[in-house]
Amino acid sequence: MIEDTIKITLNRGVPLITNQVIDATNGVFPMPLKNFWVDWQTPESSIVSETNIAVGIKGLFFDNLIGEEEPTDVIPTMPYHSTAHIEKWQTYLSSYVVNGFTNSLLEVTPVKGWLRYPENHLNTTVVNALLPGIVAKYGIGAPVDLWFQIFELG
Repeated sequence: MIEDTIKITLNRGVPLITNQVIDATNGVFPMPLKNFWVDWQTPESSIVSETNIAVGIKGLFFDNLIGEEEPTDVIPTMPYHSTAHIEKWQTYLSSYVVNGFTNSLLEVTPVKGWLRYPENHLNTTVVNALLPGIVAKYGIGAPVDLWFQIFELG
């Protein structure tokens, strides 16, 4: 009787609730940052076995004002579960997810600021490798304040 209830729940209840959530959200939902969303659609059905439930999620993060922008990474074939690991909860992330996350995060949250001397020990000698000729122009060990802004990663 209990096994029948579990089977009915897994075969009917879980798919019903999942489909209702996907219908209500259109497969996307907001993240805690303004205009930051994730497309969590599942391109394939979940895999349910006696020991685990596996779900492959697209995981495309995006700025809702711009819309979905696919990373240049090809979505690789990913494992769902590895018996080589004893962990019950397993998550695998591809470069597609990581690059989509970081690039869209930069669209909704600017990453910029100052690296100031002396807190960061920046001087002409330290940054000469990045800015060849700065030592010749300003001298050895002269203090440097550096403004940075990251527009894209990849």
